[in-house]
Amino acid sequence: MTRDELEALAISYSHKPELTSDLFDDFFALAGSRIGRDLKSTENETALLAETYATNLNAVPSDYGSMRALEYAKSSGPVNLASRDLASINDFRASGGDPRVYLVRARIIDIRPFVAGDYNLYYYHRPVLAAGDSSNAVSITWPNVYLSALLVEIQLWAQDQRNLEVARGNYKSEIAETNREASRSQGDKPAMRKVGR
Repeated sequence: MTRDELEALAISYSHKPELTSDLFDDFFALAGSRIGRDLKSTENETALLAETYATNLNAVPSDYGSMRALEYAKSSGPVNLASRDLASINDFRASGGDPRVYLVRARIIDIRPFVAGDYNLYYYHRPVLAAGDSSNAVSITWPNVYLSALLVEIQLWAQDQRNLEVARGNYKSEIAETNREASRSQGDKPAMRKVGR
């Protein structure tokens, strides 16, 4: 589905004909961020390979939504790092030995123990439909996810609590069903979009 089609449907479903294109620029950006955090599909998966890190604290990519996997690209073969929460990452020393765990907090990746070198990031990017974009892989493959995310952002803007709860419920249902369907068809496929710096 195209951006214009999604915008027209969102206006119709929300019963808010006063919505302008300027507002939709914000709605699409916010919906893309929401989708990037929740959707686990090859349509919004990215591989950033051989990213060189010199310290244990590194910024996530600008289009980052959520992490799928992080690997230390060791010469003898990649080492998969486990995700940890803030309370348990401090159980790991800052250096000495191969990297084992990571935490993403405030858009920073913290790797413990840390070894300078190349890392492979596999993450779900925010599928933003910017002004002038017709469509993207997510809006084509999972248009209901985009529409339901837009309706959540519109109800937040309108401060309509009753319709916001309905929109959130619809969005959660769409994400859950889409993630189930994507995981059945995805298997261990490599990331769709590879980025190098």
